[in-house]
This record gives sequence, C-alpha cells and structure tokens, in this order.
Amino acid sequence: MESWLPRMTQKKAEFIAKTRDRLTEMEGLLSTLTYRPADAAIIKQLAGHFHQLAGGGGIYELDDLCMYAQFGETIVFALVRQGGSASPDAIDKLKEAVESMRGAIEVGRPDARPQDDTGPLPAVAPAITVASNAAQKGRLRIFVVSSDTEHVEALEPLLTGNDFEFRVFTSTEEALEALQLTFPDGLLVDIPLSDGNGYELVANLRNLPGGNKPPVVMLSREQGFLDKVGAIRAGVDSFFEHPLDFQAIVDKLRYLLDRDKPERFRILSVEDDPDQAEFIRATLEFAGYNVLTLNDPKAFEEALLAFCPDLLLLDVMMGDITGFEIAKYVRQMERFVALPILFLTTQNQLEAHIESARSGGDDHLIKPIAPPLLVATVAGRLERYRVFQKMLKREGLTQCLTHSAFIERAGALVEPFQRRFSLVLMLIDIDGLRYVNERYGFPAGDKVILTVSNLLKKTFRHSELIGRIGGDSFGVMVENLSVPEVAELGQTFLRELAAVEHVGGGEPFFVTASSGVAALGDGMDLKVLIADAEQALQSAKAQGRNRLVRAAGKALR
Repeated sequence: MESWLPRMTQKKAEFIAKTRDRLTEMEGLLSTLTYRPADAAIIKQLAGHFHQLAGGGGIYELDDLCMYAQFGETIVFALVRQGGSASPDAIDKLKEAVESMRGAIEVGRPDARPQDDTGPLPAVAPAITVASNAAQKGRLRIFVVSSDTEHVEALEPLLTGNDFEFRVFTSTEEALEALQLTFPDGLLVDIPLSDGNGYELVANLRNLPGGNKPPVVMLSREQGFLDKVGAIRAGVDSFFEHPLDFQAIVDKLRYLLDRDKPERFRILSVEDDPDQAEFIRATLEFAGYNVLTLNDPKAFEEALLAFCPDLLLLDVMMGDITGFEIAKYVRQMERFVALPILFLTTQNQLEAHIESARSGGDDHLIKPIAPPLLVATVAGRLERYRVFQKMLKREGLTQCLTHSAFIERAGALVEPFQRRFSLVLMLIDIDGLRYVNERYGFPAGDKVILTVSNLLKKTFRHSELIGRIGGDSFGVMVENLSVPEVAELGQTFLRELAAVEHVGGGEPFFVTASSGVAALGDGMDLKVLIADAEQALQSAKAQGRNRLVRAAGKALR
C-alpha cells in the first residue's frame, strides 16, 4: 500500500491555507463583539471556530495551534453556558488566542515530515485471494470449456464487458491439462463436450487440492436438462438449460464470484467541520472503507436510512444538535440497536465519557487522533459487529442458517413475485442423536451434527438455503429441481452419512438420518409447504431409520 505521508502533507497544507481565512473571519467577529458583547450569535460562531481549529490542529500535528484553540474554546464555551455578555478581559484573551494561532500556522511547515504514527495505514479490506496474474491486476480469469462456437461467440462480448479475462478450451482433455497448472477464478462448462459429458471435468476439478473453490456454471445445449442431479453430484454451482439466456449466465457467474469477497463496510461520519470531515473520509477510504460524510446533522435521519451504515462516527459538538442526541435517537430504532457508534471529540472530561456511555456509544476517541489509531479502532469495532451479525444468522457449530434466518429467506423465495423456479423443501432429522449424546457424550454428538452439515453442503452445493432448524434437524430449500431429483440427491446424502464411522469413548458407531421432501404447489404458502415436508418426515421416521419419504409418494430405501 502507498505511504500515507504524501496525502497527509497535502491535507496539512490545505488546512493551513483555510485556517488563515478562518482566523481573518474570527478577527472580524471579535471586533464586532467588542461593541456588541451580548451578541449570542457571534459568541456561538466563535465557539464553532475554536472547536474546529482545536480538532484540526491536533490532526495535523500543529500542537501550538491546537493548544491556543483549546484555550479559546474553553473561554467561549463558558460564555455559551452562562448566556451572558463577554467581558472586555475575555474578549482581549480571545484576540490574543487568535493572534497566537496565526503565529502558530506561520511557523508550521507543511512539508515537514509527520511523526512515525502517520506512516503506512493497515489494510482492513483485503483483496480476495485469486489464482491468476490477471486477477491480481483486478481482472478475473474464466475458463470457457465448450466445443460450440455459437456459445463461445455469444459469451465473448459479455465476458469482455464484465472485464473478465477468459480462455476457451474445446475438450475435457485440454481443460484438465490447464487445471493441472493453475486454477481459474470460475468456469463455464458446456455439456456435452467432444470427449465427454462435462461432469468428469468438474468432478476432477473438485478432487484437486483447492479445486473446491472456483464456481462452476454448466450449460446444456439440449432441450430439457435431464442430468441436473449428475451435475450437482459432480460439484456444479449453477446450471442453465436450453434455450440459454447468456446475459443471465454471466450475471450468475458474477454473483458467484462476488459472493465470497470480503465486505466493504459502510461508515457514516457526522462532522460539521469540513477539514476534519475530509480528514476522516480520506483516512478511512484509504484503508478500504466506503465512507459517507455528513456536514449537516439535521439531514442525519435521511442519510442513515438511505446509506444503512455498518458504523457511525459522530462529532460531539455540532451546533444545535450534539452527537450524544443523535446516538440516543439511533438507539431507539430497533433496526440499528447494535450499530457500533464511535464519538470523536476534543473533550476528555469524565462527564463526556459518562454521557457517551449513557447515549449508547461504544467508544470515545479524543482528538487529535492519529490515522492508524482511527483505522485500528474502526476495524476492531466492525469486526465485532460482523461476528455478531453473523451469529444472528448463522448457527455457531455448523455455520448453517439459524432457524429464523432460514425461515425468513425461505419465505422470500416462496413469495409469488420472487419465485422464478420450482421450489422443493427437504427436512432432515438425525436418527437417535439423543442416544448418541447419552452414550458417547455431547462432543461426539457435536461431531455427528457437523458431519451432517458438511455432507449437506457437499450434496446440495448449488443451494444457498441450508439451515439447522433444530437441535437434530436441518432444512434445505432447492430451486429448479423436481421432487424426484431432490429425493435422489437426498438418497445420496443418506447413504454417505450411513457409511461414515464415528468414534466416541474409543468405540466406533454409525449414524443415520430420516428425511421428508415436499414441493411448493399452486396456492401454497411456506406454512403449508413446511407442514407437508414435516408430515413426510414423520412418515419416514415411522417406517424405520435411514428412510426418505416424498410428500406425495411412497418410501424410498
């Protein structure tokens, strides 16, 4: 990452130039105050100037400027609290403070090297690890495996338009040779190929070390894709049938590639001082964050709802509205009750820290704050927030969706305006998990649960809706497959689970599961779909272990 020094030096020079103009304005205000010592509007303007210069001076290591500004800030804030007239002695002290600040910025050298704590900033939004030189330059590399020239011609402008670098292979053999040397970021695979059906290529990729990562989209030339189950078993992430929508294919590939990228967190900074607002924005954007700066706190509500930040940075003193008041307002909104809130202020009194805690703040940072400290504090709070949000949606042991998250996302798929494909729900219940816990211990039971979740993720790789919906039960929502196709995959899962040998207390044992499968029909809602799948599951368990029952069919061994 480039050094922070050149940017810091430039910003310091800009700040000094603006400060000269601000001091001239303050001198005019003080001259007027001499004749109108009770003018509250002038006192309030001076308070804002001193406050902002105290913060800015500290940021750019103009220590004398910061000291004199804080001195003036103390005098003016006392006048604001008392609500009275400025005495001649107070006005003279303020004039001396302004004169001293002007001398401080003339002594300050914008080209001087800042101290070491303004060195290179830590990167907090790392780029995704990729397997090609093209990707390291910002371009992702795609392997297109197809012997159909029409398909290649249709894909070429779309891939180029998405800034993908791609190579075309006309056979499984050619593609496998390339995969032995390097992995692409993603693959588009036609079926059939000149020397195979394409499934072997995907299966071979998945068996290579690290080959489980690149997303694979499979395309069928034939009308009616009859081998979807084979594609899923091979490790395909998505598949498309004839007639092919090539724009949708590339869009799906882009989605799969972006799915695992690290989040670029959104930070809303409310700071009425333009110089400090720019410093915060530049510092955090340089570290990889998406920053929105707000100079007018009165526009906060609209910005909060439109931007949906992952963290708030609030200045405390902002004229008529304080950062503490904004924080109290945010904490009254259920949607943002856990949102990290950091206060930035020149105040270091105990009362300010107490008010920060009372208003729902998570941290209280004193200006001036060095860029690395600001970045590190923001990064720490965001990491905790990310983990917390993940815990709300993902179950800790298996990292499957929690019951509420699964139901929420399944409900969205069931809505008619969202539905594009057939929907099938499979419910799975581990046979005799209570017995396993009692005989072999809860650690052995946890290993069984983890085995079940891993096998489900492997079997239904193409589905993003896999949830642990109970202590010993899971759910999988599958799009674009029929009940028989899902049942066939379910049978594969049951066979593989039954073949896994577990060990508890030095003793080997085996575990099975039961499953019920149901499809969403016309006029059905999620509640009815779940009821059908649960009825099928109960029927399976009533017939013995290791059974799968379709909601409208007989048991399958």
